[in-house]
Amino acid sequence: MECREVRKKLKEYAAGEIYNEETLREMELHIETCEICKRELLLWQDVVAKQRETHRLASYLDGDFRTRVKYRMAKINSDMSLPPAARRILAIRKAFSSVTGRLVFQLTLLLLGVLYFVLVLKKGANLFSVFFIVLGFGTLFFLVLKKKKK
Repeated sequence: MECREVRKKLKEYAAGEIYNEETLREMELHIETCEICKRELLLWQDVVAKQRETHRLASYLDGDFRTRVKYRMAKINSDMSLPPAARRILAIRKAFSSVTGRLVFQLTLLLLGVLYFVLVLKKGANLFSVFFIVLGFGTLFFLVLKKKKK
């Protein structure tokens, strides 16, 4: 048997799925004499052993866990294909979509508003400016205290 023929059947041989005695004997004779096919057989045996171990471990996991892992891996792989600027925008969006990120952003806006309010009062602002500043503070307090709806 030639290397080309043996290599086509190495995966089945490593998995023990070849039942024809004559084919088995020919493959074993070739593998004993050919170092390249022998190394490739060792690699296939390692792959088959890892597949069996993975299937054994997968039987212990619930379907929901596997679905979540597949979803996250797909998300990671899809994000990695994006250009760096788009990945940064997604990271910023993710930060502001979290409760902590929104709270930090809103408190920063609140502090900047207070600073602006103090500066306007020092210069002697008109009633119109003070009204909009108070309205802005009210809106910010409402946003900070408002719970996110799911």
